[in-house]
Amino acid sequence: MPRVCAFNGCNNTVGGGRSFFILPKNERRREEWLRHARIEVLTKTEPERGGYVFCSDHFRPEEIKCKGQRKRLVLNAVPALYEQSTPVLQEKRGEDMPSQCTYECKMPVDFHTLLAQKNKKIKEMKILLKKEKSKLRVFRYRANNKIKDLQLQVSKLQPHQNTETYALTTECLPKEAKEFVDGQIAMAQMRSRGQRYTKKQKDLAIRLYHHSPACYLELKNTFQLPAPVTLIRHLMDSLGSFEPGFLHGVLAKLKAKAETMAKEEKNCAIVIDEMAIKNQLDYNRKLDCIDGLAEGGKMATQATVFVVRAINGKWKQAIGYFLSMSTMAGEEIAGKLRETVAYLESSGLNVKCVVCGQGPTNEEAMRILGASLDINEDGDVSHCIDIDKKIPLIFDVPHLVKSIRNNLKQHPINIQGNEVSWKYLQDFYIKDRKGVIRLAPKLTASHIYLPPSSNIRVNLATQIFSHSVAAGMQTMVLQHQLQKDALHTAKFAEDMDRLFDVLNSRMKDSKWWRRPLGTDSNRLDYLQNCISWIKSWKFGSTRPPPCRTGLVLSIRSILKLYQELMCEGVKYLCTSTLNKDYLENLFSGKGGQQIYPTVRELATALMNGSAAYILGLPESATNYFPADGTQLLQCSHARSTEQSEQEPEPEDVVYNSEQSIPSVDVVIDADDAMDMQKGKQEVLAYVAGWVTSKVAEDPELGQCWECHHALVKLNHMEHGYSTVSREGSLINDPSTLLRNCIVKCESIIEQTPPEIWAAKGLTKRLKEALQCGGAFSELHTQHPTHSKAIEKVALNKFVMCRIGAELRARNQVTAEIKKRKGGPLKDATARKKLACLNSTK
Repeated sequence: MPRVCAFNGCNNTVGGGRSFFILPKNERRREEWLRHARIEVLTKTEPERGGYVFCSDHFRPEEIKCKGQRKRLVLNAVPALYEQSTPVLQEKRGEDMPSQCTYECKMPVDFHTLLAQKNKKIKEMKILLKKEKSKLRVFRYRANNKIKDLQLQVSKLQPHQNTETYALTTECLPKEAKEFVDGQIAMAQMRSRGQRYTKKQKDLAIRLYHHSPACYLELKNTFQLPAPVTLIRHLMDSLGSFEPGFLHGVLAKLKAKAETMAKEEKNCAIVIDEMAIKNQLDYNRKLDCIDGLAEGGKMATQATVFVVRAINGKWKQAIGYFLSMSTMAGEEIAGKLRETVAYLESSGLNVKCVVCGQGPTNEEAMRILGASLDINEDGDVSHCIDIDKKIPLIFDVPHLVKSIRNNLKQHPINIQGNEVSWKYLQDFYIKDRKGVIRLAPKLTASHIYLPPSSNIRVNLATQIFSHSVAAGMQTMVLQHQLQKDALHTAKFAEDMDRLFDVLNSRMKDSKWWRRPLGTDSNRLDYLQNCISWIKSWKFGSTRPPPCRTGLVLSIRSILKLYQELMCEGVKYLCTSTLNKDYLENLFSGKGGQQIYPTVRELATALMNGSAAYILGLPESATNYFPADGTQLLQCSHARSTEQSEQEPEPEDVVYNSEQSIPSVDVVIDADDAMDMQKGKQEVLAYVAGWVTSKVAEDPELGQCWECHHALVKLNHMEHGYSTVSREGSLINDPSTLLRNCIVKCESIIEQTPPEIWAAKGLTKRLKEALQCGGAFSELHTQHPTHSKAIEKVALNKFVMCRIGAELRARNQVTAEIKKRKGGPLKDATARKKLACLNSTK
């Protein structure tokens, strides 16, 4: 219930436009108020103020003071009954009123006097308001003047802002840190979509990103750094396209860098190596082609990589790679090698030698280029190729050592009547592993029994032919634990250890045999003696293995290369630069645990390796590069041959085969709907319905009733063919017209020659074939208004869908063939070797 005025006989309630006041806290004044209001004194059980309130009608106007919206009473104000008050009622709440009033109240003298007092107070308030208004007007005037003064000061100081910042950063920070801080200050004053980064800023960001992508993303939340997509585009602009073939962008930078090189640094070697790649196809949206196809449209299984590296320097760079269905033919290798030499010579570099493996196709290519590869011939004909000049040929020494180990394991070697046999090495290991203190602690069962895939590891071969193994065997012979004939095998291991150290020298402070070739003639004489020593090897087989010939020719080429360098004033030659370690490290680091990378993964490894050398990343920044490598190129050199003026899309540079074709995802979820071998008609009907839904997304076509009538048979119905219902969208049941168009498209695609799939501009070629074949001619007849727009959308969606289906089908067939051919056989071979290994433990 509403609260009522407590004055005896007054029924004014709270909320009627009057002000109400509660009892005062002072006990004397509270009793006086109660007495004037004719209310008994509060009992002890009632609250302190009794909950009583009194309306403003019982107080004089001068007794009420206004302070803002609140009204307060003067100190001595007491409630009384005045003329303006409500007429007195005859009843009091809960009890009868007395018949006569026994209290004499003071009434105001005159109503006109009270009105005059109110008018006077109103006049005084107007005067006060006028004064306040005048004060506020002065305050606003002063505030505006202060704002103008501050704006003037800012305009005067703004031109000096960059100068003061420049002076501050110059005095306190190094050059690189100053450039970073200045860039952060400049970027902080721009909108996020208006920021533009310089090449130096992008290069610094790429270095940070190579160290740790996660750390880079965390720093990006605090600092103004380029997005990863921007960094990828910068790399693509700097290095060009990494499609199969020669990397023209890298070659252009190589030519620009060669102009600033010293004469000694221009001496380089061409390194050739090939590797097996995974039989998998991926769609490249940037180049509009299929990655993984060799020339002729067949699936590639091998990749041959060409690398150029300094002989008396620390730079190295991949300059091209080529795909083939099998091992590249010798004639093709010879042709690519001629082109490589021509490119490098025109760039100002001096090709001094060629390093490659001793495969049959490589030998064929070298014979085509003029090398006889006959160790019995004297002169340079046996070990030099002729490409406008004599270039020494060096076969990869670590691979030759592995081949010698493999041949020794199969057949003993007779050297000047002394037999070198693998059985002595095996006996030495069996006896040595039983000792508490081992003579050859690094020797393990893998060195002797070679489990699966271990025969390709160089360390297992070089550690067999080591000084510790030779010394241990001699010790066991002296202790009569081994036969005396084992001394010949120990001497062979010692000689092979010295020969490998000489042919793999790295640092001048290393042990004597591993120091670079220099003015000391002892190692040169040792190499000359090794040639006649190797020629005396006689294996158990009737035909000498190629590794013996390759080792002799490599030693001859190294001696010839050393003589040429000495004539040019070079003081020493590190023979470790004359092998394929760089490519081996590149192949092993390109994909983590994957043995066979895809073409995209190989291209990514080459791009990352090139970026690391170009930007000068430290050794710990990536696992792609050997320990002696530094940068070759600088980003300040502009690319002279522009591959493309357009920036690639973010998807163009993400080498992920599962995300190659985003448009195909709709069909992938439909239980492999584009599998052309099963339910072909159902699949095409499904694709037609999907194309219909994409056409309906167009603002103009989606509102056209004629388009809807021509393309859709039923809206969002459960189909009889295979389909997938997604949340929020169901595929329409296509009309017979659209089904016929899609079926005709499929028949045209099936008749396209294989060359179209292997060429660039794949989507453009397929669209032209569909248009020339009249796949949508019936649609043009029935709905000419929007037929062109419908055809454009349908072609885009169907072609991308069809490319994805073709890639999945080919990849699946290849995987099944590979599983049938090599899977069980390899597993059986591995189990057999493991059983042999376990039996010897």
